[in-house]
Amino acid sequence: MSRAIETLENYMFVRRSLSLHINTMIKDMPLGHRQLTIMRWLDRNGEMNLKTLALYTYTDPATITRSVQQMIRQGLVEKVKSKDDGRQWMVRLSKKGQKYTPAIKKVYEDVAKIFIEGLSKSEQEQFSALLEKVGNSLEKKFSGE
Repeated sequence: MSRAIETLENYMFVRRSLSLHINTMIKDMPLGHRQLTIMRWLDRNGEMNLKTLALYTYTDPATITRSVQQMIRQGLVEKVKSKDDGRQWMVRLSKKGQKYTPAIKKVYEDVAKIFIEGLSKSEQEQFSALLEKVGNSLEKKFSGE
């Protein structure tokens, strides 16, 4: 097996393990993993249009639209007209959605700690730099640059 395939399989294992752990942590919340991610971005950035939200969450626009519609029905987010362009719709956390932000932050903090706890400080910095480098390379490759 090539080193590249082995690395990819290791990445997929780590990603799946973290995803399963996150799902266990949020089992008592009325949220799925994707909704958790959407709410995290809305909490960090305020109201956003769906196109930008899709970019930030690395999710295709159709999936974002379906997820946000479900979250509107759940009362977790609300749709509002843009202050800058009245033709554009934005989404933001509702009061009900804002009640979950402390728990969401805790999930992210706990998972981030678990993710790097086996690494020294210098390994954490190196790992972060390598992930950023791989991410940038993938972005260039898939954006057609």
